[in-house]
Amino acid sequence: MTSLIYFIIGSDNIKVGYECGPCFLRQAREAAELSTDDADLRFKIIQDVLAYVGENFDKDLSSNATGSRIHQYVKKETGCFDPYLDEKRKSNALAISLLPKLREILKGDDSLETFVKIAIVGNILDFGTFELGTDFESMILEGLNKELTINHIDELEKALNKYDEVINIIMVNLYTLSKNSEKIVLSGLDRKNR
Repeated sequence: MTSLIYFIIGSDNIKVGYECGPCFLRQAREAAELSTDDADLRFKIIQDVLAYVGENFDKDLSSNATGSRIHQYVKKETGCFDPYLDEKRKSNALAISLLPKLREILKGDDSLETFVKIAIVGNILDFGTFELGTDFESMILEGLNKELTINHIDELEKALNKYDEVINIIMVNLYTLSKNSEKIVLSGLDRKNR
């Protein structure tokens, strides 16, 4: 039996763009607001994050690593281990609630492209990227109806068909894995488990 192990590598190598600066501040503000009611501590956190970003903002910086550093700092300063815990629970519940809809979609179209789209929209559920209050359900369902911007499904299908067994391994950094368990729910849909 021939096997293929298919890796999806985490996104630690995404570099900072000019639009990342305001996003880092938004993330710090949201995390501080979710972590503490102390207005003085929130102010200090924003001051410190502004200073950090001001000193370190560079095109060679990893945006994910920078966001992680900022969140670790907020956690350390506030003593709140997980500012987004309630948001994670909501997104996990959303992911689980979408499973019947997604299974229904797969009954009508179980192509590899549909599975890939489901995996992609599962990655949308990220409170570091989007603001609190974002309508993820609509975003996910709309995303499933869009065409892939980069579509190499035929090549992927050919590569996968060369093997008797395919093992999908999603390689992500531990921080991403621990904060995005809903991605695991949606990535858990496969052709054998419909």
